[in-house]
Amino acid sequence: MKKIKIALSAIALFTFSNTFAQINAQGVTGTGVLTFYKNNSNEKPAVVGSEYIIEEFKPARVNGGTQPFQIRFNAHTNVMEYKKDNEELILIKKNNTLIEFTDGKSYELISYNDKKGKGTEAYLAAIKKTENVSIYKLEKINFVEARAASNTYDTATLAQYKKASDTFFLKIGDVVSELPTKQKEYIKLFPGKEAQIKEYFKSNKINFKDDADLIKFATFLNSIA
Repeated sequence: MKKIKIALSAIALFTFSNTFAQINAQGVTGTGVLTFYKNNSNEKPAVVGSEYIIEEFKPARVNGGTQPFQIRFNAHTNVMEYKKDNEELILIKKNNTLIEFTDGKSYELISYNDKKGKGTEAYLAAIKKTENVSIYKLEKINFVEARAASNTYDTATLAQYKKASDTFFLKIGDVVSELPTKQKEYIKLFPGKEAQIKEYFKSNKINFKDDADLIKFATFLNSIA
């Protein structure tokens, strides 16, 4: 029995060693390493569309480090994939919380409560970060299962990845919540600033799904925070 336990422990250790790994990452703060696990789901069934906003891997820095790595964001599973040589790996979220692509786009691992009050964490793309107020968005691609034709007049559909509408978030201090879209909600968030908020809404037509509008809006909110 003891020999069996030792053998099972050895198997478990071998499995872990082949699943999780780490490499030295020059200039990375915190743990000083880039940690990842192997992607065991490379063989996927044929699906129309893509899991990615941008398909190709691009250079990005991790956790404020100076060394760029080839990374891409999987908007279906909400993970960061890392390409090392010809192998695709997945970054461990808790150890890789800030991903800054050299083209200027960045993602942060952020905890928040959804509309149902359920706590979760996800990589959110930064729209605008200021001293007191920041705006982020959750980019999501859903999987839609194949559907068989219900009758001779109906048409069957293939399984597909479909881009979902972005969800936007507002961060004030350390509090993160879904971005309000009504003037009265901002008056509650910024007591005593009612006049400035009303004037801004009067003078600016805000599209709450447009990055350019949200960048200007975040700058305004920071000025009254």
